Amino acid sequence: MGASLQDVVVDQGIAILVTAIVAVTSIFLTGVFNRRLARKQHTYRILEKMNDWERFDQAFLRAAKIIQARRIPKMNCTEDEEDCDTLDFILNYYEFIAAAILSGEVEEELVRRVEESRMCRVYLRLIDYIFQNRVARQNETIWEHLELITFRWLTKSKVSAPDLVERLVGHPLHQNFHNERDEVRGFLMHEAQKIR
Repeated sequence: MGASLQDVVVDQGIAILVTAIVAVTSIFLTGVFNRRLARKQHTYRILEKMNDWERFDQAFLRAAKIIQARRIPKMNCTEDEEDCDTLDFILNYYEFIAAAILSGEVEEELVRRVEESRMCRVYLRLIDYIFQNRVARQNETIWEHLELITFRWLTKSKVSAPDLVERLVGHPLHQNFHNERDEVRGFLMHEAQKIR
């Protein structure tokens, strides 16, 4: 016996539903792929600009000399103003990169592979200077994105369940950073002591 009209309509309905699900899924996955590709291209441009940026190179070399000589300036000293400007420039640059990572504008893993050591060391070596600025300016959030990225990179395992969620949403999750600020800063102070 042939299929009834009702069976044909149900089969067509299921076929339409399956086709719609496949279409929506492919649109979603295409969007995710395109966003990821755009972020990678943007990240390459930022890293390429940094590698060709004379002012950054000069500031970084000067900051490295200040840190190696262990003469981190006092921010309220006028004779240290030029050194403070140099350190502020480097910290502000890495703060910008960290904020771009946390907002999903640039690819975290690519920046991490290229800049992890420098960004973490800069933060840890200048942690006293950073805290001094926070107190003097009465602002707890100065260079906070750099702080979070440093903490994240020093504690994050390579593969974990949140990575899958972060890949889907397209940026790192802040989780409970603001509620755990004291623990994060305590951990980073401890890490800073190790490299002094």
